[in-house]
Amino acid sequence: MKNVKQKIAAEKEQERHCGSSVPFELVQYMNPCSPLLVGGLGQNEEKLGVMKMRFKRHRWSPKILKNRDPLVFSVGWRRFQSIPIYAIEDHNRRLRMLKYTPEHQHCVTSVYGPLAPPNSGVVAIQNLSDTISNWRISGTGVVLELDAEFRVVKKLKLVGNPYKIARNTAFIGGMFNSQLEASKFEGASVKTVSNIRGTIKKAVRPGGEFGGKDGSYRATFEDKILMSDIVFLRAWVQVDIPRFYNPVTNLLASQTMPSTRPPKYQPWKREALPAPEAKPVEVVAPVPLVASTSPADSDFDASSSFSGARSGFVFKLGPSGLGYYTDLGPMAVKSTAQQLAEAKTAASAAPATVPTPAEPGWVGMRTVAQMRRDKGIAAPRNQDSLYRDIERAPRRFNPLKIPKALQAALPFKSKPKVQVARKSGSKTLDQKRAVVLEPQERKAVTLLQQLNAIRNERAGKRREQQGRKREERAKKTAKEDAWKSQLSKEERKKRYRNEGQAEKRKEMGGKFNKKKKSRDD
Repeated sequence: MKNVKQKIAAEKEQERHCGSSVPFELVQYMNPCSPLLVGGLGQNEEKLGVMKMRFKRHRWSPKILKNRDPLVFSVGWRRFQSIPIYAIEDHNRRLRMLKYTPEHQHCVTSVYGPLAPPNSGVVAIQNLSDTISNWRISGTGVVLELDAEFRVVKKLKLVGNPYKIARNTAFIGGMFNSQLEASKFEGASVKTVSNIRGTIKKAVRPGGEFGGKDGSYRATFEDKILMSDIVFLRAWVQVDIPRFYNPVTNLLASQTMPSTRPPKYQPWKREALPAPEAKPVEVVAPVPLVASTSPADSDFDASSSFSGARSGFVFKLGPSGLGYYTDLGPMAVKSTAQQLAEAKTAASAAPATVPTPAEPGWVGMRTVAQMRRDKGIAAPRNQDSLYRDIERAPRRFNPLKIPKALQAALPFKSKPKVQVARKSGSKTLDQKRAVVLEPQERKAVTLLQQLNAIRNERAGKRREQQGRKREERAKKTAKEDAWKSQLSKEERKKRYRNEGQAEKRKEMGGKFNKKKKSRDD
């Protein structure tokens, strides 16, 4: 019994922590109903840098997460708002930027903020409002690496058109804006729509010998390209990670107490609660935070802010308001709570007054969608980005015409041997000419036609007879297969039954032999 009492007394012990450089708002807006977790940070965790995370959108989150939309991250002892950059790692360790988080798959996220050790858990929340009705957690992840910067790239596709072609060399314009910009891409690989590869050789001076606008260049290709070809350059551009860090300081602002929910109405139960009725909202007067002038409060000194430590006094929010109270030790905690309860009861009995609006709490950065929704602005529509049907007219090439004099001079293998396509409806020479048969030839042709008709008739009857025989044979084969499958099934059952009985007799025989040997012994 004595050990139990000592244990209970140890659990009731309290500690007093003294902190320096603590903002006065933490004491002014302190809510005794919400606990404070006290922890410590390592030396490396106080620095700011870029964290590489393995991140995944939560399966219950209502929407996918968009790139560069601010999120509130909870990592270790830190809660801060930052702008993430989503990417996916290719087979060559390249981080390719994503516009949205992938479905049911992890991605790599680069976030700027206070560094946390690797393998630290991460929870991301997009909205900290108390009025949200759906799932709150937007995603989860784990810290992989720490560094000052991570190289995240995105695709860049530049398009140009040739304005002069000389065999395998072509002059391309419309891809770059200046000669300096084109000179930076010397040696880069380009490709046409017809899959002809090429290389950028040198930037061309605008208005020079070969003409062209500023930003044109000379390129060589594997084969001769056409003036109608489109030349494009595929490159990668580094994406800058936003250096945005906003710590969550909601404890340094006024807080509202969570409202209690009424019991749920359940009409299917026999002893169900009555349906909730709409009642007028009662406005409760706030607890006065100003010290009274009665002589009983001589042990209280009102103060709107912490002005330094005083011997024998404690700075706190008590029944008489915010200020310095006489330090009575741990035994005065219970009496202070009773005084607060009595003060609240007296305030509720007093006439209702409209409270002053509280100061706004912590406000984070809004997403682009939230700002458009608040201002009533619709999302911009780029006509070039809309999906539409592509209608391309068929390309018609001019026929190759070789003069007759040149054709006569060419060798036979080089002469054109492709016949000209005949016009529709025109008849050949065999069809045009009239054939007059002799009486004997007419009789022979008539006899051949009759013989062919007789042969075709016999062949048709033979095919029909073979088809009927094939159907009868298929039916007979199906009956035999069904009978054979049933017989084999029964034989297998009988064989399995005999094998099982044999194994059982073998086991029983072994047990019987063991018993017999034990009796003989």
